[in-house]
Amino acid sequence: DRVTAVPAGMVAATPINLADSLAARRDFPGAALAYNEAYSRNRAGPRAPEALLGLAGSFNALGNRREACETLADLRGAFPNLRGAVADRAQALRGRAGCR
Repeated sequence: DRVTAVPAGMVAATPINLADSLAARRDFPGAALAYNEAYSRNRAGPRAPEALLGLAGSFNALGNRREACETLADLRGAFPNLRGAVADRAQALRGRAGCR
């Protein structure tokens, strides 16, 4: 039997992997685009919070602190019960970006 469709979560993971790779290479404009694509493809997916966090981190690395803080606020609004490593990383980034 042939697979004719890829589960949505798997489709969304591909841009996140690309974005992570671009961020590791310090290509923050490319990473921002890839993180945004990952989030846009699957806003309710299991890796959606990671995509928003990566987008905020890319904005901060580019010196766009206002956009970083707005994205972190979006993360908090979309995922108010976020816990664990992603929540910890978001809190640390809020501090680095100088968010209120």
